[in-house]
Amino acid sequence: MRVSCAACGKPFDAQRKTATYCGPACRKRKQRRGAVEALPSPVEVPSGSLADTVRDELRSAGQLNSALGAQAVRLAERMESPFDTGSAIAALSRELRAVMTEALQDASRAVDPLDELAQRRLQKAAGA
Repeated sequence: MRVSCAACGKPFDAQRKTATYCGPACRKRKQRRGAVEALPSPVEVPSGSLADTVRDELRSAGQLNSALGAQAVRLAERMESPFDTGSAIAALSRELRAVMTEALQDASRAVDPLDELAQRRLQKAAGA
């Protein structure tokens, strides 16, 4: 039987007809808070979600399918969770920054054709 969780609202397959929560975490969360409430976002991000931005940045650097790229995307998705506290998001943010730095460190950047032409001219002038 498919029902919605009383705490988070996600649909789940109930083992019993009396099941109201998708798991023990939601049951405990409901017990502690009374209801699960999404944390308000103090800053509205106009260009989309953080995970989408991280994906775009990694894709442009050619690192989206690397292990570090996958880890960075997962951290960004976790940061968007409405259930994490401020201190958890701060820790995730520090880890995301470190992973992104490491992932983009070895990324090959596309060379601008004009820069390449200028470089060849400099080499030719230096050799003449």
